Amino acid sequence: MSTKDCIRSPEHFCFVCGQFISRRGKKYDISSNDRLRKAYEQFFGLKVVNLGEPWMPNNVCLSCEIALSKSVQNRSLGPKFYRPRIWSQPKEHPGDCFFCLAVIKRGIEENYLPNLPSSEAVKYRETNEDSTAGPSGAQGGNNADCG
Repeated sequence: MSTKDCIRSPEHFCFVCGQFISRRGKKYDISSNDRLRKAYEQFFGLKVVNLGEPWMPNNVCLSCEIALSKSVQNRSLGPKFYRPRIWSQPKEHPGDCFFCLAVIKRGIEENYLPNLPSSEAVKYRETNEDSTAGPSGAQGGNNADCG
């Protein structure tokens, strides 16, 4: 799948939580940061794969970078979710494309981040009826959910 037809570039989303990273937002390239990649693999028990694919974000938001860095020293300081966003190649475009279906709002309004077969939402540690929902009960939330 080519992302040329997508509304937004994968490079504007976090590999770990899927949150939108604004142009001014600090981001870290997980493909070139061994320390960050090892922290991710150690915390979640998952290998970082498929980097470089057009449908895969390579960046990590500031909140996830801080939480993963802290998790190396103390696991309880890691992200508030036990499973990161799981990415796979979309089957159809735009119906299964996270980057086309995500609704990004300006200011303090909450973004809508879809839970799709090609992009499964994070799963939070908190026990509530919808384990993919953030602390506010809505999917997505803000980057404060990461750390």
